[in-house]
Amino acid sequence: MAATELQGGTPIESRREFANLKPGSQVPGYKGYISQIKYKCGRTYGDQTHILGAGKASPFCEASRSAPPLRGRAACAGQSCRDDKLPTRNEIPKATGDNKLTEEMVSGYTGYVPRRLYQHGNTFQRECDNSIDDFITQVKQRTREVQELRDYATMAPPMKPIIRDSEIRDHMNRFVDYRVRLPNVREQKRGLFEAPIPGYNGFVPRIGPTEVSLGLRYHEASAKGLAEFAGQQIHHASKTNPARAACLERTIGRDRTVSYPTQRSTGQYFDFDGRRVYKPDGMVPRYTGYMPQIKYDLGHTYGDTSRSLEVCKHDKTSYGVHLRTVQSSVA
Repeated sequence: MAATELQGGTPIESRREFANLKPGSQVPGYKGYISQIKYKCGRTYGDQTHILGAGKASPFCEASRSAPPLRGRAACAGQSCRDDKLPTRNEIPKATGDNKLTEEMVSGYTGYVPRRLYQHGNTFQRECDNSIDDFITQVKQRTREVQELRDYATMAPPMKPIIRDSEIRDHMNRFVDYRVRLPNVREQKRGLFEAPIPGYNGFVPRIGPTEVSLGLRYHEASAKGLAEFAGQQIHHASKTNPARAACLERTIGRDRTVSYPTQRSTGQYFDFDGRRVYKPDGMVPRYTGYMPQIKYDLGHTYGDTSRSLEVCKHDKTSYGVHLRTVQSSVA
């Protein structure tokens, strides 16, 4: 203050009286840290900082200004440096080097602290203390409940069986002999190609990623997809395990209601290994996949353009087979 008066400036008391600042309040526009102010609303900046500055732990209160500053950990000898620590229901564990949840949580710790998600409006240290305290309380309560349940189960008299094991075995044998082997029970099993009811949200092979379900009702598309899937299974097994292929053929032949495709109506061989993407019928408009050379064709519809491309109009099982055929003929 003396330095200010000697320089000819206005004394600090005069400035405070002119700004009409209350004790502990700050000038609007102050950029320093003020604890808890981001959680407050409905008052002016000066009034809010005055209310917050009235707290004991605030750096703006008169008591904290008059208190002597602490200089390092040496000033805390014989007393705790954390005099403002709130009491907890449980004793927070001390740091041993192996435990993570301790009473000295470092600000900026990014690991998981149980139940800290439900803590708001406090410093990081207090939030960690409250969270660890709640977590320890819940663990103790859960351990006590489990122990009470075990004690109750131990004190309760053992349950007595109402029937002997031999009678249960006889009943199970009778069920196998007279119920499972009945013809009407076998007939209740759904066939391999029986389509699910409309509205079924489960997985049906081949009707999603392929063109099997285009223009068909759900019942017909499901039956066609199951039939095509069975044909692919037999085709694959015939190359890897002929015995399994024969078994699948007998099973499918007994339950089949529609035949799996082996030949198209146009006479072209349907190769399950090829799975042509570009079909001779052309591609559906708004197809977003890659079409070779389509950007050089103008003046036609998308269907006519795709059908005129070499990648679609060949009659081989795949475009790679077509290219090998052309190269061999040229050579």
